[in-house]
Amino acid sequence: MQWEMRFQQKFYDAFARMLEILPQAKPSKPAQPNSNSAKRGKPFWQARRLSLLSDVEDEDAYCQDPLVSFWNDIVRSATALTRLTIRSDHPVGAYPALSFRDTFLPLLASLTLYGFVLEPIVADSDVVAFILRHKGTLARLALHGCSIDGGEDGVFLRPWHALFEAEIDSLRNFLFVNDDAARESEFERDARFVYTRLDPGWGYMPWNEELATEGLDLPALESLQAVVKSRRLGAD
Repeated sequence: MQWEMRFQQKFYDAFARMLEILPQAKPSKPAQPNSNSAKRGKPFWQARRLSLLSDVEDEDAYCQDPLVSFWNDIVRSATALTRLTIRSDHPVGAYPALSFRDTFLPLLASLTLYGFVLEPIVADSDVVAFILRHKGTLARLALHGCSIDGGEDGVFLRPWHALFEAEIDSLRNFLFVNDDAARESEFERDARFVYTRLDPGWGYMPWNEELATEGLDLPALESLQAVVKSRRLGAD
């Protein structure tokens, strides 16, 4: 695993220096289906996937810099990007972080996030600010396994209901999923509304105490889902 990580670091370092992302024009007419195109699957402009290895057996050998460098040098300059998916197998927010400050993708219509911790404490890594920056173009938003963090002191400045109440005028499709339902607490919380507390020496820990405002989370989510559905039906 170690040699794979070292190889990847060198590869993406070189890749980031030489790659330039340009708009890819679609052909005026769709290609006629044939046996060769069927084997190839979706054309280039419809599907492109890049996998990054970021986990190693030795936990002390986690390397963030090459991935952050790739994000800063390549993705943030991809102004023709219309669909973006960011997946993390471990909670990621302000620690470790990707910088979203001043990142704007003018054509972004679909955003999917896996495993992100949404917290406003560190402005550079505020994912919600990045989302709202694209409220004029974002038609689809999907949040998988995301949580709201209260920092080291457990102060939740922007609970789930505040996110659901934000105005995203162009949104037509909203997916909100959290499968991590097994959490011990003294009360029954909807498993989708995950709250965490940052422990700098350990990472993001589940917050199992009840919040005074969390009764607003479900009504706000249902209201957003109703609005999004009505927009979608109206567009049809």
